[in-house]
Formats: sequence, structure tokens, C-alpha cells
Amino acid sequence: MGNASGSTNNTTTPAKKLTPTRREGKSTMPRGKASTPGGTRTTTRRNDNSGDKEEDIRYYGNTPSWSGRFHRAYLYPFFKYHPRPRRFRDHRFTVKTATTVSDVFPEQNYPKPLVADDEDEDIDDVPRSEAEIYDRARNAPATINDSYRHLMDYLLKGAELTKQPDLIKIRTVIIWLSRQDVTSPLPGKADYDTPANGIVKLSNDTQFEYSKFLSILYEKAGIKSVEISGEFKPLSYDPKDKRNCVETSWNAVFLDGRWQLIMPYFVCTRRKNLWLTSEPMINGVSKDDEKGHVFNYFYFLMDPRQSINWFFPAEPKWQLIKRPLQKEEFLDLPVYRSEFFELGLKLESENSYHLHSEEGRVRIDISSTEELSDEIYLWFDIALHTIHGKHSPVTQKLTIHDNLQKLVAMIKQKHNWMFQMTLPIEGEYKVTIYGSVNGDDFGPIIKFQLHCDKRFDKCSMFPEDPKEVGFGPGLAAKDGGLLFPSRSNGFYPVRQQSVFRLSYVIDKDVVENIQVTCTLAQTEETKVKEYNDGIHCTVDRQRQCVDVQVTIPGEGVFMLSIWTSLQRTTKTSISKLACCYLLITNPDIPPTIETRKQREARENLRQALEAGTLDGMESAITKCVYQQIPLEDEEIEHANTRSEILRLSRDIRFTLEYRKLANVRRMLSQVAQSRYAHYFREEISDLQELKEKLKWKQKYI
Repeated sequence: MGNASGSTNNTTTPAKKLTPTRREGKSTMPRGKASTPGGTRTTTRRNDNSGDKEEDIRYYGNTPSWSGRFHRAYLYPFFKYHPRPRRFRDHRFTVKTATTVSDVFPEQNYPKPLVADDEDEDIDDVPRSEAEIYDRARNAPATINDSYRHLMDYLLKGAELTKQPDLIKIRTVIIWLSRQDVTSPLPGKADYDTPANGIVKLSNDTQFEYSKFLSILYEKAGIKSVEISGEFKPLSYDPKDKRNCVETSWNAVFLDGRWQLIMPYFVCTRRKNLWLTSEPMINGVSKDDEKGHVFNYFYFLMDPRQSINWFFPAEPKWQLIKRPLQKEEFLDLPVYRSEFFELGLKLESENSYHLHSEEGRVRIDISSTEELSDEIYLWFDIALHTIHGKHSPVTQKLTIHDNLQKLVAMIKQKHNWMFQMTLPIEGEYKVTIYGSVNGDDFGPIIKFQLHCDKRFDKCSMFPEDPKEVGFGPGLAAKDGGLLFPSRSNGFYPVRQQSVFRLSYVIDKDVVENIQVTCTLAQTEETKVKEYNDGIHCTVDRQRQCVDVQVTIPGEGVFMLSIWTSLQRTTKTSISKLACCYLLITNPDIPPTIETRKQREARENLRQALEAGTLDGMESAITKCVYQQIPLEDEEIEHANTRSEILRLSRDIRFTLEYRKLANVRRMLSQVAQSRYAHYFREEISDLQELKEKLKWKQKYI
């Protein structure tokens, strides 16, 4: 096709109309459109192939109107054309490529192929996730231990491709170190010239060589680290024998702009209690089995506020806390175990190993998170170690170990535990608090020593020792099928002849075969008295709840016990203690003062709970709030819980019926993240199944 050209002189010549292939009467514009829209401009471009000739091209807006060929939109104005973006290789063009060496070097000597180094591996072997990098470290072959270069090239392969390369390097190296078998002395040269020799060195002297070997490994990996020496306080520590503190060493690494602590010897050795996860369950990382090696994750990048309970560095600056502790303060701290912090617990009372009684009473407060408070068991053990006072027939009976246990009240209040101890005689006592996540394998988590200078004269034992159940609803009630109690505290002051009301929601899995019984007991001077009158326990399977009403028969300390049993195929069933409450009458407590309208609103709320309708509960709650009854009131909180369960049940039923993918996703997220996930676990499974079916239907149908 030719180009439009003009005169070569300096005079301005009018622009000529361009026509494709110089055919007359052919317009490049589609039919029905103006040939010259607004905003046109004329530019002159020199054509190198035409000598001194100039080419005049007319532009419409910013786009040239002449591209050398017709556009399909011009030929077919009725056709709506949507240009598709081209990605990767453009298959509209065919490019001939060389498929063999002869295509590149015809009739010539072929060049020799490049030979890769022995250490290089295929690019497909590069780990692409944290889990793959950790798995390589766990399964590292022994052949790479001949040099630090081979070891680091293998362990750190792919670490630079992650979001936190330094953290991955630090963790990968110590995971490899925890997998080395040093249970018995190994033969060979014991030094740090090679990783293999370093492993032999560890097998001969594991206590101090871990930190030395780890610092060398981090140096080879390009990680800034320091070896720290100091003292360690074990669980068997006795303040009278300060030789129990042993010398040890650990490391500090510089990560994210600050120093962080690692205790390699404790990271790489197995704990005695296996009921806690040894390794984090993140990014597909699975915990080790009981027979293999272990990675105690708690001692990796420790919180300095927690590490100071065991590790006291020789240089105060390596405590890494705002106010460094003195040696005497360190020795006076309680004897902790790592499980105490792994269970999410926190000591709220005096942070001291030595606790002094006040008028024969000592109190220890421990708190937990709301998510974990109903997932763990706590227990205690108290023993009289040294006697300073004079015995009497009463104190001789009370100082028996089983009776001492009945003088301690472990009261649970939501996510807090209170240990209230009454000491019958002057002396020194030792208290150990245990923890468990399943109720079977308890392990010590913290120890104290009590000093009593004056005994408590009015010591009274409880009728029974509730042991790990304690006083207040917890994991035992949840295991027994009783959920969402209306009374979340384990201790309540009451008045004589008053009515104590209590309600639970029954788990759906056991609502058809659960049996609930209640007992009320009181300790007298020589015996335990049980009460049968004035106790009413009703199991409403239609409303899926349990209602308990107890009339306080007199004055004193009462123990209300709730027992559950599941009627299976056999005729006999075993009752299990689910919850206990401590009720103490106190005539000095003034009666609750409420107006007439507040009493009517509260009675209306109780009737609505008995009816079990959603509208009735919501209306009764609104009336109570209008009468200025606080929302923190336990009856209103229980009514809110019951109404929320009914509301979610209704919404789940509608969602399963209408079968809309967006609604299913929203409902599934709402229920799974709520505190009622355990109650609706069957509905959550149905929603997940329906979600997968709707996703498949939306994709393929």
C-alpha cells in the first residue's frame, strides 16, 4: 500500500485525504459516522524511504486512523467486538524455534554440554513453604554433616524466598539440632571442626555444649547470636539448699531489631509430661510422636518476663527486662514449670515463693484466658512440712493429709481460680498446683511455701473433697453434658430459707439419655449431714435445659453437688460429679433491695425462660433492662445465652432450607467463631457439607 505524500518545499500544503491502497471512493470510517470527528489534528512525519517527500497522517484524538489494514469493526459495524487481552505467549504468530542442536549448529561440531556442580540440585527441589523447609531439616541425611557449608546449603535452601527468612533460618537450624541422637556417647573426634564432630561433642557433654554448638551453627548461617552463661532454678529447688541452682548456658539471637532468648538444651530434650503439644501446629507442621525426638517450642524465643523465673544470667543486661532482678529476688520467685505459661495461666496474687498467712488464711489467685478457661483442669496438693505450734486432738485430726485437702477451697469464677486456704496449726506448708488438659495425666505447674504464725481457730472441713472439679462450673461440667450455666461463680453467700436457683443448657448429644441429680451436704462437728428436702432438679428435654432450685435449710457452710449419668444400653449407669457450689450463710448480708416493678420484671423473665420461646425471652429481657436491672445480672446473662441459641438455631434452619451459597458461608463463619461452636458442632458439619455441594454445583452446573 502506498503512502500519501506532498511537496517538498517550505510552503504549507493542505493535508490530503488518505485512502486505503489508493482506491478512490473508499472510506476507512464505518457507515453512518462522520469522517472527521472533533479533536482532529494534522501531523507531518518524514518517511526515510521516500527521500525528501513528507507523509501526512491524520490522527483522530490520540489514535492513528491508518494502520495499514481494515479493522473488523469497520467492515462489520453491526458486530460488537471485544478485544481480548493477550497473556504470556501470543499464539496468533507462529515462530520457528530450534528444536535440536543441529538446527542451531548445522554441519558443525556440537559444543560440549555444561556440567553442573555436584552440590547443585534441580530447581524443583527448592522448598516452597515453611513446612517443607522444616521437614527437610527433620529428615536431613547424615552425609551433609561433613562440612558446615554442605549443612547450611541443605538446611537454608529456600529460606530466602519466605516472608521472614531470618526467623526461618533460626528455627530450621535448631530443628535440625533437636533431631540429633545424643542419648549415648558416640565414638569419634569431639570438636567443632565439622557438624559431625560437634554431634560427638554433644553426646559426651550435652548440658553446656548445646549453646556453644548452636552459636557456631548460627555464625555459619549468618545469624547474629551470643552465648550467655548463668544459673538455672529447677522444679526441685529448695530455698534452704541454694546449691539446687545449677550452672547452665543459653543463647540470644538478634531478630526483628531486638535480642531474643533460646534455651537449646531444653528445646532439644523431651519433657516428662507429654500432655502438651511440643511443636506448633502451623503451616502443616505436625507434632512429634512420643517415641521420636522432640522440639520443646516454649524455650524457643522465650518471653524475658517468663525466662527470668528459671534462668538468671551472670550479666544483668541479658535479663532483657526493664528492671533487672537481684539474685535474692530471683531466688524468691515461685517455682514455675513451663506448662504453667503454656496453659495460658497468669499468677495474679503475690509473685513470691514464700507466702505468709494473715490470721491463718492464705489466698492464691490464678487467671486464664476466656478461650482456655473451660478447656483445662487444675488441682492442688497441700502438706504440712514443719510444725511450730502445739497439737490438740482437733488439730491432729485436721493435719491429716486428706483432711488438709478439705480445708482448701478451689473456687472457679469464669476464667479465674481462687485457692482459699485455712491453716489449722502454726508451721510451714508446701503447696503444689497441678494442671491437665484431659483430667487424667496431671503435672505440677507451680510450687509455693506457706508460713503460718497464727492458726485459724474456726477451721471447718468441707463434706467432700471435689478434687479437680473444684467449686464452680468448668471442664467437668462440660464433659458431663452441662453447658452455659446461669451461675458462673463457685461461691455464693446466701441467707437462711432463701432459694438458690441454677440452670444449665444440655448438650444435644446427650439430651435424650442424661440423668441429673443434686445433693446438699453440711459438715457438723462429728459427721456430715445430708439434706434431701427442698431440692428440686428438673430435666426438660424439650427445652434442652436443667433447672435446679435449692432452699437453704439453716446456717453454716453447705456444699451443693451436681451429678450426671448417661443411660446407655445397659440398665445401670455410673454417676459422675459435674459441678459443685459452695453456699455459706451470713446473717450480716442485707437482703437484695428491688422495687416492685423490678421484681415483676424478674419474675416475668423466669416465666419466659420456662416457656422457652424466643420472642418471650427477648421481650422479658427488654423489660428488665427498662427497669434498670443491669445486663451483668446472672439471670439476664443466662436469658441472653438461651435467646442467642434459639436465634442461631432458627437462622441455621432457614439457611439449610434455602440453600444459598453466600448465606451458608456467612452462617458458617458466624457460628464457628462464636462461643456456641461446641453446641452447634453437628450443624457446623452440615453447613460445611452443604457449602461444598453448592460450590461444586456453582462451578460445574
